[in-house]
Amino acid sequence: MAVPEALACGVPVIAADVGWIPEMLTMEWDSGSRVPVSGCRTFPPGNREALQMHITSIVQERLDRRRRVEGMTWKSYAEKLEAFVETLR
Repeated sequence: MAVPEALACGVPVIAADVGWIPEMLTMEWDSGSRVPVSGCRTFPPGNREALQMHITSIVQERLDRRRRVEGMTWKSYAEKLEAFVETLR
C-alpha cells in the first residue's frame, strides 16, 4: 500500500521494477501509450547504482527548487515593489 499512498500524497516514488508497480507508476494515454507519472522512478531489482542515482536525482531537484526560492520573502517582495513604484513617480 505504500506506493498508492505515496501517489495520493504527491510524494515521489522510487520502487523496484517488479509486479504491478511499473503499471501503477505510469499513465495510459488515449493513444494507448504509457508515460511515467511525474516524480516516479523505477529501477531493476538489485541494481543499487540505479537506486542511488534516483535518490540523488530527487535530492538534487529539491535542493535546486530550494535555491530558486531562497530570499523570496514577503519583506523582500514588498521592498522590490516599493522600489518599482518609486520608479513610476
